[in-house]
Amino acid sequence: MMDSDDAASALDKGLTTLLLPTKRRRPMKRKRGGQCDRDQDDNALTPEEAVNLVKSGIRYAANPVASCRKAVSAILHALSLNDPAVCNIHRIWECLFDRSKAFRIELVGQLHPICRVLHVKQLYNIDILRLFRAWDVKFGGSMPQLRAAVSAIPSKWTAMLATHDHNMHVHATTTRTDTRMLAMQFDHMQREVDMHGAAILAHVDSMQHTCGLLVPTVEDCFAALVRPAPLLYDDDDNGDGWEDVMPSVAAIPLPEIIASCGLGSAAYSISIPIPDTIDTHDIHLLRTTLQEQAAEVRKSLLPQVQAWAAIARTSPTSECAQTVEHMERSLQCALAKALEFAKT
Repeated sequence: MMDSDDAASALDKGLTTLLLPTKRRRPMKRKRGGQCDRDQDDNALTPEEAVNLVKSGIRYAANPVASCRKAVSAILHALSLNDPAVCNIHRIWECLFDRSKAFRIELVGQLHPICRVLHVKQLYNIDILRLFRAWDVKFGGSMPQLRAAVSAIPSKWTAMLATHDHNMHVHATTTRTDTRMLAMQFDHMQREVDMHGAAILAHVDSMQHTCGLLVPTVEDCFAALVRPAPLLYDDDDNGDGWEDVMPSVAAIPLPEIIASCGLGSAAYSISIPIPDTIDTHDIHLLRTTLQEQAAEVRKSLLPQVQAWAAIARTSPTSECAQTVEHMERSLQCALAKALEFAKT
């Protein structure tokens, strides 16, 4: 809430900030010590703050009609300058035309000269044209002068607005079509993942198993070294078989296997040859199998999953997208292992 004097000051400050070029505003007063100050620091205001000052200056004015007439006159004067602040003029119109009947009446009374200046100085833009059209739709029936001014806008500018509307309509239509197409592609991709995803992951597991056969683990090597003891028989036991005290190798943990091989101390090291658990013929078959599996991944499976991933990225948080991402990483990992085997 402000009194009439504050309202008049706010109106002047807001209009000066919005409409006058910086170089034409009142110079700053210099204080002692070289510091500069200004009673009304226009440069410190944002356009939004200046519009609020204009709105408050009219709302709380002692004579709102006179304040509106002053604002419209300031707008006409600003349009006569070499480089008018058209965007700020649009802000004032957009804020006050619907809110203040007094401002609406004053502006419509000067709309013909305003439109003439906008045309002569080539100041029309899409925002102003759309604003005038919205005014005509909302108030043109009760304000013939407004409708006449809008109807008198040269065809050059109305054609520009029509072209803009057409482009926006085409863009909206294209966006809706693209959205529907993406949804259809995603649904189709999801059905394909449901149908073939398990087979692809099984193919990855098969490749990992083949790689495991070609490169035995440490447990495999020690298990091949430690052979289970033979069954012991006693004639007095009627042919019943008794196992030795040593359990099956599969049940022995790795530390016990190491201890049984004499590796209980970390103070020394010992080299144990890796046993040949697979003969040469089987190794050749495994390598051939791995090469065929890798070729299928490279030529067929990975391109298909990458195509799914491109579609899945349109909905990255979906469960299907996460499944496809995991599938792509698994295929790339298995293929990298297969390529390393091909180098050896």
